[in-house]
Amino acid sequence: MPAQHTRDWIDYLVAFAPLVAISVAVSVALMQAYLQRQHLKQTLYDKRWEIRQGLQEFYENTLTAYPKADSSAHLAMSRLFAHAEDLYGSDVLSYIRQYCTLIGQMLAKNHEILAHLDSHDFVDSPELHKEYGELSEAFTSLVHKQKEVFRPYLQLHHDQSWFARFATRVNRWVNQEVPAELKSRYPS
Repeated sequence: MPAQHTRDWIDYLVAFAPLVAISVAVSVALMQAYLQRQHLKQTLYDKRWEIRQGLQEFYENTLTAYPKADSSAHLAMSRLFAHAEDLYGSDVLSYIRQYCTLIGQMLAKNHEILAHLDSHDFVDSPELHKEYGELSEAFTSLVHKQKEVFRPYLQLHHDQSWFARFATRVNRWVNQEVPAELKSRYPS
């Protein structure tokens, strides 16, 4: 008969070693997934921020340097906003279109004012300045709306905890999915 082996603490550690190794591997995998997700969020934020800053640079390169403005600013703008459709929703895209349209109208009005001054021996036209002032006011109000329009897309962290967001989503889903004929069964 073989000699009986008494179990000591080393034997118990050897028995639990695979379980410890599996838990370490799972925790490392979960941490890697979390870090990759955070990296993707940061990369998306950087791309979206570049487009937002591109709006400001487009304004600075066209209107502020108007007499010397060339087509390179428009080319850079079109290259930059080629990806905006993939990164933003329709609200930001319509904002970008309004922004670019107003800048184009202001450039045309600048050109019209300069042409009027050249052709009339530098006699000022109040009508042109009034139209330009209206465009400028519209543009200013659009610029003040910029933060509000871009904010939902440039948000790395949520204002609520994950549980509060989950509960809100479930409530929204339940409210949308309950058919009209069953709503009478549930108290309001």
